[in-house]
Amino acid sequence: YNKPTWYTLPDVGVNKAILDAAFLESGANFLIINHLSYHPQCFNIQKSILKTYSTTNVAQVLEIGQHRVEELEKYQDFVKFYFFTLPLISSALYLANIVDKDAHACAEEICDDVTCVFSPISDIQKACTDISEGRATWLAIEAYKRGSENQRKVLEQHYGVNNKESVANVYKIFKVLKLKEAYDDFKEVFYEDLYFKIHNKLPKTLPPKLFIDLLDFAMSGKYRV
Repeated sequence: YNKPTWYTLPDVGVNKAILDAAFLESGANFLIINHLSYHPQCFNIQKSILKTYSTTNVAQVLEIGQHRVEELEKYQDFVKFYFFTLPLISSALYLANIVDKDAHACAEEICDDVTCVFSPISDIQKACTDISEGRATWLAIEAYKRGSENQRKVLEQHYGVNNKESVANVYKIFKVLKLKEAYDDFKEVFYEDLYFKIHNKLPKTLPPKLFIDLLDFAMSGKYRV
């Protein structure tokens, strides 16, 4: 968590990192089988984790790929699944034997909202790398939505092009459109709306403090995947 990527560490490398990932995946399955096979929701816990793991793999492929800026919006629903908050919370609900569909749907919606707003894919400080690599980011998608016809043409011409001039042209549009300020304003409104929703519309089977803590942690700027 908030550490260098595993394969970049000394004495690890890509091959060992792949094996380690396989060990972690199989180990998690064995732990669930060995310790939770008696639990009435064991199958649902496994299904929740497997579903998110599979979707995350697809999202990761799309996130590291290079895309045309005019096509980015259609990828955003997959890219936002590059996280693990939802299966942790849904599994906790199943462990508490909470199977109510409305409760799970509400928990999923809150986690989904928080991830969309506070995920690192909207971090303007790493925008230059994302520009040259043609990543599907909040900044690029919003710039294309908000930009004028001329600004869109510049984005189409330069986004995903790995040279300093192209990166500078795209980044200039980000600055002109004041996306950082727009994002900060949106976060404040989002926090107030979601805080109200948690306290007033959360099913009684769900603990409000859990989701308030998640929201506050995200607002602190430490929410990372």
